[in-house]
Amino acid sequence: SVKPDTMSYNILMNGWCRSIPARGKTSSNQVVAERVERVLCQMEHPDSYSYCTAINAWAKVTGDLGAENSERLLHIMSKRSEDQAKQNLSKDGANRSNKRNSGNVD
Repeated sequence: SVKPDTMSYNILMNGWCRSIPARGKTSSNQVVAERVERVLCQMEHPDSYSYCTAINAWAKVTGDLGAENSERLLHIMSKRSEDQAKQNLSKDGANRSNKRNSGNVD
């Protein structure tokens, strides 16, 4: 079966983001930014491009709402990155411990 991957979602999000006009139609900009963020939330493995696209969509919404949501997504992205780094360190430690216990130390 064919399942959408990160690249598929990124292309969709980018298409929505490009539909936002440079000026005007603030209410439609918000609707598009919300839609892009919904796609981001559906993703199993969003990457930095995914987050940057959603941040860009919110940045095109004028006023505090756009800036606040852009910043919120940046914080979520940063937290996910920290959590992933901790998880990787934990896995590395467990792998070294398993090697030590089995006598296969590098």
